[in-house]
Amino acid sequence: HRSPPPEPPHAPPPQPTRAPPQAAAPGRQTSTDSFGGMHRRQSTALLQDDDFHATIDEARALCRAAQTPFVAMMNSGEHHTLQWGSIFTSLRPGVPDNMGHAQLASDDFLSQLTRLLGGHTRRSPGVRWRVFPEHGISADDISQGELGDCWFLSAVAVLAHARPKLIEDLFLVKDVTPEGVFAVRLWRDGVWTPYLVDGNFPAKYGGKLFQYGRCKRNDALWVPLLEKAYAMMHGSYQAIVAGTCDEAFYDLTGLPCEKVRFHNNSGDSVAVDADEMFAKLVSLHSGECTMGASCGTTQHARAHAESVRLRPRHCYSVLEITVDAATRRRLVRLRNPWGHNEHPGVEGPRDGVARPASSGSFWMEFGSFLNCFSDVCVCFTRNYAGGFRAEPLTSPATNFLPPLRTPPGQRDASSVALHVAAPTQIHAMAVQTKLRGEGRRNQGYFDVMLLVLRIDQTTGHCAITSSSAGVCDRVVTHHVMLDPGVYAIVPFSFQQHSAAEPLLRVSVLCESHRATQVDWSDVVPARLPWNRVLFNFFTTDREHS
Repeated sequence: HRSPPPEPPHAPPPQPTRAPPQAAAPGRQTSTDSFGGMHRRQSTALLQDDDFHATIDEARALCRAAQTPFVAMMNSGEHHTLQWGSIFTSLRPGVPDNMGHAQLASDDFLSQLTRLLGGHTRRSPGVRWRVFPEHGISADDISQGELGDCWFLSAVAVLAHARPKLIEDLFLVKDVTPEGVFAVRLWRDGVWTPYLVDGNFPAKYGGKLFQYGRCKRNDALWVPLLEKAYAMMHGSYQAIVAGTCDEAFYDLTGLPCEKVRFHNNSGDSVAVDADEMFAKLVSLHSGECTMGASCGTTQHARAHAESVRLRPRHCYSVLEITVDAATRRRLVRLRNPWGHNEHPGVEGPRDGVARPASSGSFWMEFGSFLNCFSDVCVCFTRNYAGGFRAEPLTSPATNFLPPLRTPPGQRDASSVALHVAAPTQIHAMAVQTKLRGEGRRNQGYFDVMLLVLRIDQTTGHCAITSSSAGVCDRVVTHHVMLDPGVYAIVPFSFQQHSAAEPLLRVSVLCESHRATQVDWSDVVPARLPWNRVLFNFFTTDREHS
């Protein structure tokens, strides 16, 4: 999904592009260098938590010494091909702007563009930039720019609408510093990873206006900062063009996600029962799950979407699913990340509930929703305060060895063992190293499935009680209710792997403390008879065979 909004009419003519100075060579470590008499800091993602706050302080000190705002490098040639604007002027007296960048969103310029931008109001003189709006973040803040990252901004919008604290917690620096040093953390391959971000953003109209994602309230920066951090995670802005909401949900929350498909494999008809699907989505929504919908990605959905003026191959946020008590209509409330909408929508529910006006949002009948949208990506953002996350107690000796290739007597360090004292719901995840960006998109993921083994510690007998589907995807999830007993959650693949292939991480979210993590070596037999266990599973279970 990669639909940027159309350009507004009568836009000011573009100005000559001025690129930032050349970035230093990329590297894994944080380093400083000097260019043109001004210090800059090259920020790569892989900073450890224990030294990250020291890194922020060091970056700020360097900027104060050089009297210039912070500049974070991205490993991309985009520094030379994009026009850039800055939210800061130089810290050095007598220098009018930051390294030749025009200053973004000056009051005079915003005053001239108020009508053109449709809702982008003039920033009052004297109002300073801030990370978050004064009254908190919301989905209405988000306006997609010219980058085709609707899938990412749709996920951000629904999280800002339903679980704003999850978004706010991503920002490690919550105020604008004089040096322009910001910090955002993202869930990268199963680890919270911080990113240093600066106040320079792709801009247009002479470097005066945000070119990509922006806040519709012009004094807030959280949308362009989060989008830039996500681009840094993948190496460039162009690397985050096209995707689906489940990928963004996982990177923003680290929580399990699921894709619910509506259409058959050929994409020419709806393949689900409308009543059952509506009940399922209402249950997920009432269970504090957040959702994003993919519009027009199959032949059937594309034809219906175009007939009602929806944008095919575009992602929308699912804000609400309800039944109108007065008319018994089944309704879905959606939001376009553009911040405006071409779809006329239908009348909302007459339930007397006061809903604030939202830019870009509209209501649809559920039947039309099933026809126009191909699937819904669900993120299980429910409250896990009473539970915990279990991860392998030892680090894998190799990147990924599926059980069939583990040498005799060697236990798989990518697995998690649990002792369950009372019935407990778990959400297991197996995550492969992300292939988006870094020139690896042509490789693809390996087939992986998660097996749940129940272990009889008295006899040493092991049996597979359930499993996920085997899919070639970055994240494989499995939701299961476990009865009391001892279990091991093990990744398995039919493909042969080498040590140079993507790392696989397994984690398990337990919804309560009625389960405890135990050491794998204490519960799993030293010589686990994998051949017999797998043979019994695949030959006695007709569904899996």
